[in-house]
Amino acid sequence: MGKNESTKEISIKEIVQPLLRYSWLIMLIVIIFGILGYYIAQNNKAEPLYESSAKLIVNATAESMSTLQVIIKDAVILEKVVAELQLSTTPEELANRMNVSTVGSSYVVIISARHEDPNLAADIANTTAKVFKDTLPTILDFNGVHYLSDAKVNANPLETENSLSTIIKIVLVGFVGSIGLAYLLNVFDSRIRTIQEIEENIGLPVIGVISKINKKNTRNSIKKKNENNIVNNAETKEV
Repeated sequence: MGKNESTKEISIKEIVQPLLRYSWLIMLIVIIFGILGYYIAQNNKAEPLYESSAKLIVNATAESMSTLQVIIKDAVILEKVVAELQLSTTPEELANRMNVSTVGSSYVVIISARHEDPNLAADIANTTAKVFKDTLPTILDFNGVHYLSDAKVNANPLETENSLSTIIKIVLVGFVGSIGLAYLLNVFDSRIRTIQEIEENIGLPVIGVISKINKKNTRNSIKKKNENNIVNNAETKEV
């Protein structure tokens, strides 16, 4: 029982000791990464995005519905949307700002558009729905598309990652990395710092320690020696 507790105590000490030994390095790295995170967060602030959705009724089978969703985001439709709204973007870039989905197994198709301008987000969704409805008969000779509801301007932006969460993530990376570095440095550090380490290395108990010689110790030693000499001389005279 005592042996197991001793082993456990030594193991915990071996885990904690490198962290205490290199605590200054861990703090320094965390501070550096904190400053780096703040700089990155301030220079990469994303503009808030707004999303609006237009809804269509499409009388098509499940198989045909998949094809129609692809056509909505195709360049043949989005080129006309870009031209009509005079957007300074390509059809491919516009497609990345859009999402087309269905409500379960129903005939309802939702065309969603995201943009930094809430009004333009609604215009893109509505214009895409209109162009799709008008163009589809010329592509597939299909007239089963009807409006359900127009996209409304949404004043509430989509949730985006804020600056604080960015800083926290970068600081955590620095903290974890600094702990790993501390253990790595400890592995390659062969210096002996404590009496216990000496005993573990040579397998013998330490019976004495020589104090570190410095100016303060030397002065104290001389002072003590002088005091002893004075006392001894006084005792000799009395005798």
